[in-house]
Amino acid sequence: MLSIAQKSPLLSGAGLCVALSAAAIGAEHVFPLARAFGLDPMMLAMLAGVVLRSAGLPLAGFETGIRAMARKPLEIAIAAMGATISASAVASMGATLPLVVFAAVAASIAVSYAAARLIGLEPRLAVLVAAGNSICGNSAIMAVGPAIGARADETSRAIAFTASLSILVIAALPAFGSALGFDALHFGVFAGMTVYAVPQVMAATSFMGPVSGEIGAVVKLVRVLTLGPVLTILGRFFSREDAKPASLSRVAPWYILGFFAMMAFNLSGALPEQGVSLCRLIAATLPVVAMAALGLSVDLRELARSGGRIAAAGVVSALMLIAISAVAALVVVSA
Repeated sequence: MLSIAQKSPLLSGAGLCVALSAAAIGAEHVFPLARAFGLDPMMLAMLAGVVLRSAGLPLAGFETGIRAMARKPLEIAIAAMGATISASAVASMGATLPLVVFAAVAASIAVSYAAARLIGLEPRLAVLVAAGNSICGNSAIMAVGPAIGARADETSRAIAFTASLSILVIAALPAFGSALGFDALHFGVFAGMTVYAVPQVMAATSFMGPVSGEIGAVVKLVRVLTLGPVLTILGRFFSREDAKPASLSRVAPWYILGFFAMMAFNLSGALPEQGVSLCRLIAATLPVVAMAALGLSVDLRELARSGGRIAAAGVVSALMLIAISAVAALVVVSA
């Protein structure tokens, strides 16, 4: 059992995240036009969290709850989201999806690493930036770090910038999709290949409708599955004697397995409509809480302290990933 001293920061941080998410959901009803500008509840909750954190407010007593809300609600929502994936969304992408996603991730890591080295980053820091941008942001960085023997300061510097950059990517993605003339199907693949986490995919695709979100979620989770082979390859080329093998829970976490299990369960017709509706509610609500926690974890002031080279490498890597993802979207949809 948690002691009272342990419960207090957990509950206070969780309460702050829930309050921000409730305010964001309420704001959508008060300002219904906000969604037309990409400001859905998830985006509003995340931006509110960023403002509070970057304003320098004393949040030390909230950290435990913030960290918990950034993980557990999201994990539950991802597993539940599997039940909301329709057969038409899966069929629309064809059998070439895994091959295209794996090829795109490999290309993104290679070109991002090369660009980071040219800019002047150390090899392991360049690997962390490339893997974080190409796969799943902070989760990939935390998994790759021990596998290649990265120092703690290298990991923290990569995470600090990637967390900040993820917000800019989400905000800019609709403009890129519009410029490329993508419809809901193309944009779903594009977002799934570009942003760092499933709730961020949902935030980025919300203005395009549920089909785009469904497709983006599937593409994103296939992209996460590339982490296993990537860890094996990078660990072989960049590991040191003190490097630690990645744990199974990081390569195939329970919620990823849960997503595909729930998807198979639903597609088989074994899940009643009431169960699907409940999973849809969970998948729509809990990510708002997680996005508030994500925002509360991002201090834009860290962007300046992370250094010009890592900032430049991150931006170049993100732009390369956007270009590769656009090509991948065209290939997957046309296949």
